[in-house]
Amino acid sequence: MSLANGYLTREDALRLVSEQGLNVNIPYGYQRIENLAFRGLGITSVIIPDSVVSIEYEAFESNNLVSLTIPASVNFIGLHAFN
Repeated sequence: MSLANGYLTREDALRLVSEQGLNVNIPYGYQRIENLAFRGLGITSVIIPDSVVSIEYEAFESNNLVSLTIPASVNFIGLHAFN
């Protein structure tokens, strides 16, 4: 995982879905969810920790989200992040 730089990448997202299935609980420590990280992975729920401040464009696009937790720490949500 890319915790060294605080960025959750596509590779990290694939690993999380592989380990956790379609209900993803992002580990504390990530500060930014990168562009297209979870795009099209079919996840149904995600819990974002309060270490995250930025969700980049299309980060969660094309999923089946029915449950989403976004903390108050998030101060940027990119275009089409949840389409």
